[in-house]
Amino acid sequence: MQARLHEHLGKIKCELIISYNSSLIFDKTKLYSFNSIVSIIKIAFHERQNNNLFLKLMEYLSSINSNFNFRDYFSLELDILKENGYQLQLDKCALTGKKEELVYVSPRTGRAISREKGLPYHTKLLALPRFINDRNVDINKNDLTNASKLLTYFFSRYIWPNQNMPIPRKRFYEAIISLYN
Repeated sequence: MQARLHEHLGKIKCELIISYNSSLIFDKTKLYSFNSIVSIIKIAFHERQNNNLFLKLMEYLSSINSNFNFRDYFSLELDILKENGYQLQLDKCALTGKKEELVYVSPRTGRAISREKGLPYHTKLLALPRFINDRNVDINKNDLTNASKLLTYFFSRYIWPNQNMPIPRKRFYEAIISLYN
């Protein structure tokens, strides 16, 4: 990169090695997912901020280049939270340490809660989508809605507390949920 001063925009010479445009532009779901991720990244990170998200974003682009998978999208949103210092622990119960029957997430701690321990407080807890801890479960409309609510809660709390959800992200979830009607 070449610029007179560090603050200047500068110019860069590069050679295109892989193009993702053709796979994104002709598939509405892929395009919406890409726009959603970019809008979140734009808000979540400051300019010139060091983070480890670039490689994960490139892996995501490679995966959607062939086929869109909502699990990969959800994982990337979790990675964005993690890179900002807010890692959710969704693989074991916060109270018992068990990995079975995880159906709730504590909105205060971001940790999973088992059905048994969370049932008395189910109105105050967030629902944990079934596909998080079981790769064999088919994703349904209810899981997509729960995933949207879960991540929207934590993004609204930590990443964009004084802003509304980015419009591209809202459009993506509306489009993906409408596919499961």
